[in-house]
Amino acid sequence: MPVVSIVSPVYNVGKYLPAFIESVMDQTFIDWELLLVDDGSTDGSGEICDRYAVKDNRIKVIHKTNGGVSSARNAGIRESVGEWLMMPDPDDILLKDALQVLLSYTSEDVDLISAGYERNEFGKIVPEEKPSETKKVSVTKYVEEISILSPPRNIDCYCWNKLYRMSVIMENAVFFDVDLYFREDFLYVYRFFSHCSGNVQIISNKVYIYFMRNTGAAVSLQRCYSPKYAGRFIAITRCYDILEQMEVSSLTKRRMKKMMLTAYRRLSQLMCEAGAATKERQIYYNKLLQYYSRWEICMANIRTFCHRPIQVIMRYNMPTSN
Repeated sequence: MPVVSIVSPVYNVGKYLPAFIESVMDQTFIDWELLLVDDGSTDGSGEICDRYAVKDNRIKVIHKTNGGVSSARNAGIRESVGEWLMMPDPDDILLKDALQVLLSYTSEDVDLISAGYERNEFGKIVPEEKPSETKKVSVTKYVEEISILSPPRNIDCYCWNKLYRMSVIMENAVFFDVDLYFREDFLYVYRFFSHCSGNVQIISNKVYIYFMRNTGAAVSLQRCYSPKYAGRFIAITRCYDILEQMEVSSLTKRRMKKMMLTAYRRLSQLMCEAGAATKERQIYYNKLLQYYSRWEICMANIRTFCHRPIQVIMRYNMPTSN
C-alpha cells in the first residue's frame, strides 16, 4: 500500500498535463500512487494519461463521463489506498521534494499539513504579502487564522497545497459536493476540519507552483455570469453552517457571514448584467435571508454603497418582480 495517494481531476488540460505528471514522477519520495481522473476530456488528455500509465505502474487512470471537478475528485478519492492524500490540479506543478517535505512533518497528532507555494499569475511570480512560518496549531486556531485579512499563503482553504490524513476522510465520508463547480475546495477543507481530532501542521516550505492562466475556470467564471459561479456563494453558506457547529470565535463567524454577503452582491451584480430572470435571482436572495434579515441587508448595503444611487443598490441586491 502506498504512503501517499495523489488524486488529480483531468479535463481538457492536454497542454499542461505532461509537465504535471512528470513533476510527480520526478519526486524524491517514491512510495506514491497517482490517480488521474479523466472527466470526459475531448482534447486528448485521457490518451495522455493512458500513455503515462503504461510508463509507470504507480499511475492509475479513471475514465468517466463529464460530471465536474467535484465528481472527478470523489471518484479518485474512492479508489485511493494511501495513508495520506494530496489533491493537486493537473495544470500546476509539484516541486521535486514536495512529498518528502510534507511527509517529514507527519506525526500521530497531525491530521493535515498545509504548505507554502509559489504563485505564478499570467507568467509573473507574485511575491508573498506576509512571511510564512512553521508551526503546529489546533484546527480551531487554523480556522480562525484563515479568517484574518490576507493571511500567509500556507494558511488558506485551497485543497492542492495540503496533505490529508486518509482515515479522517474515509471514516467520515468527507467528499466534495458534486453540485458545486466553484470554490468547492473552500468548502471541502472546512468539512475536513469539522471531523478532525488532531492538529494542523503549517510549514513554510514551498512544495507547489500554482499557475493562474487566462484560460482557467477561476478566471473565466468571475468575468461574466454562469450558474456555476453561484457555487462561491453556496459554498460560503455551507461553510458558515459548519462554523456554527465548531468552537470558533464569534469574530470568525462574523467574518464568514460578511464574506457571504459580499459573495451574494457579486453574484447578484453578474446576474443583473447578464439579464438573469428575477425568479432565478430570488432563489439566492431567499438563501441569504436564512442568515440575514432584510433590514440587516439593507443597512449593510447603505454602508457599502452610500456613494451610489439608491437604484443601483436595489438593482444589485434585492430582486424585484418584472
